[in-house]
This record gives sequence, C-alpha cells and structure tokens, in this order.
Amino acid sequence: QYPYQLIIDSAMEATASAAGFLTLVDEERRLQTVAQSSRLGEDPILNIARSVLEERQTLLLQDPFQTYTRVHSCSLNFEPLQEGLKYCSIDMDLFPGHELISVPLRQSDNVKGFINLIRRKRSGKLSDSERQIISVLTSHAAIALDNKKLFLELDKAYFSSIRSLAKSLELKDESTYGHSERVAKVCVAIGKTRALDDKALRVLQNAALLHDIGKIGVIESILNKTGKLDEAEFQFIRKHPGFGDEILKPTASLKEERAIVRHHHEREDGRGYPDGLTGDQLSLSEKIIIVADAFDAMNSRRPYRRPLTPEGIRQELLRHRGTQFDAMVVSAFLEIFESAIGDRGLEGIPPNVVPFRICHP
Repeated sequence: QYPYQLIIDSAMEATASAAGFLTLVDEERRLQTVAQSSRLGEDPILNIARSVLEERQTLLLQDPFQTYTRVHSCSLNFEPLQEGLKYCSIDMDLFPGHELISVPLRQSDNVKGFINLIRRKRSGKLSDSERQIISVLTSHAAIALDNKKLFLELDKAYFSSIRSLAKSLELKDESTYGHSERVAKVCVAIGKTRALDDKALRVLQNAALLHDIGKIGVIESILNKTGKLDEAEFQFIRKHPGFGDEILKPTASLKEERAIVRHHHEREDGRGYPDGLTGDQLSLSEKIIIVADAFDAMNSRRPYRRPLTPEGIRQELLRHRGTQFDAMVVSAFLEIFESAIGDRGLEGIPPNVVPFRICHP
C-alpha cells in the first residue's frame, strides 16, 4: 500500500487539497479504491465524492472524461493536462463550497486509474504550476504502478517455484506426501473458528504450504532415516525452520509467511525451536500451525510407527495443552475433529466434509 499512499499524499500536497483517494482499474475493468487520505475528519464529502465516480465508473473508463458532462447532481468540466489527456473538475451540488478534481493515470493508451482530489472551491481549474506538477506525478505514478505489477508477478513466480520445490521434497518420502496440503486445510479450518480475516487466512495457508521448505537443506539420510535420530542428527533437522525462513527471505510479499514458517516448531512453554519463543510471543497463526502440523504427524503413518488412533490423537493434544500447544487452539481443533468423527466412526466419511482425512492404524 505504501506507493499508493505516497501518490495520493503527494498529489494532495501539490494542490493544497483537503482529501483525496486513488482508484485503480482492476482486471475486470472496475475501479477499486486502494488509498485515501483526509484532513476533513468524518466529513461526508469524501464518501460523496467517491460515489460520484463509482456510480459512473463504466462510462468513465469507456470514454475517460470526454463526453459526460452531467452525472449524480454534478457538473463536469474538462481541462487539458497533457497532449491527448484531460483532467476533470467536478462541481458538486451537494457541497457547493468544494470541488473534486479527478486526474487519469495513463500508461500508453490505457487508463490505469484516477487520482481524485477534494479541495475548497477555486476556479475549477488547476493552476499552471499545479498542472505541471500533477502531470509529472501522474506519469511517474503510472510507471510506478507498472513496476509494482511486475514486482508482484516476479514474487508470484518465485512463490510458485518454491511451492514446486516443496512438493518435490515430499515426493521423495511416501510417508510425508501431501503433508503440507493437509496442514494447510487444517490451519484454515481452525483459523475460521478463531475469526481470522481473509488476508490472515491466506497468509496462514501460504505459510502452511511452505512450512517444511527448509528441509531442502537437510541431507536425505537424516530425512529418510527409519530409526531414531541421534542427538547430532536431531540438532541438524531442528535447523529446517531457519532454512525455510532464509529461502523465503528474497520474496518481500511473503514477510508474514516467513515468521509462521520459522516458528512452526515453537512451543507454548518456550522449549521449542529455533528461537525458544513462549506463547505470549507467538501469533495466533503460529499457534494454529503448531497444532495442525502436530496433528498431521500423529495422524500419518511413518516408517517407524503407525498413525495414532483418534482417541490417541485427542489424548496427546490434551496432554500437551498449555505446554506444547495453545489451549484455545487445541479446543478449537478438537471441536472440528470430534465433529468430523461424530457417531459415524471412521468409516465412510466423505473427504469433502472434513478438512483432513483420518488414518486407520
């Protein structure tokens, strides 16, 4: 959000505007407000001004500020900004003491969005100096938005590459195949019961899909060992959350996911790794993945043991509630877990009814 806010703040400063908002054109050619600022407090002018443009967004995009001279109890006046491009000054009948100035962001022949500014009524025009500053600002803003889009596409490509690496790592070991997807489903199911918003759920899901990526840095003889690890081997495998953090570090958009990946083996009592954090230092998302990861490990067959029974899983979670696991997260998970089993037992539970499958011992 930083470049968006910088654009609107700079435009407000250049034109002595009291409020402003930046709208961008999404992939479906709709306008979306991505940043706004106001020195008007709770003044309704900002909301009215937004509705002026949003109500006629399709028209404005089809013919940006060229032919529509009267909408929503407003008069639209068009003035030249650059060659072949006009800005719009809008007189709002509801607020005769103010004017709305809307400037299109153009890259090549495409309108990327609009800088919209609200200020005390003047002549209805930008001064020569304001027009020059805004002209330069919109040119740089359009380029910046293109660069941001490219940056996000590169980030997305990097995420996809890392995800592919994580899946290829699981393919090497039949007992862990699909582990990350299962952990992600359980995380999202628990997160919904704890009222995580859509963004937090998306971050948690991404982190769960990548949480074991650091095992790429662990030699296969340790990962695939069928017997008990010795102390040296155990200490080495404890490094994988830190390795995962480092692998994700180049991807700026995964900053929140990195913290969850790094801390998925921490404990409430501070005896986890790699940082020895205690419960009050862990986020809710980190507490959730700790439980979800442990559940899938208990519910999966390993070369050295069978999966635990449902009752065994329940008792293990309850036994370590408040020491290894967060008590509220355990309670939320057990509600989902017990509801999944119910009175039907383990036979015939459709896989789409519950966020995980239950192994048979």
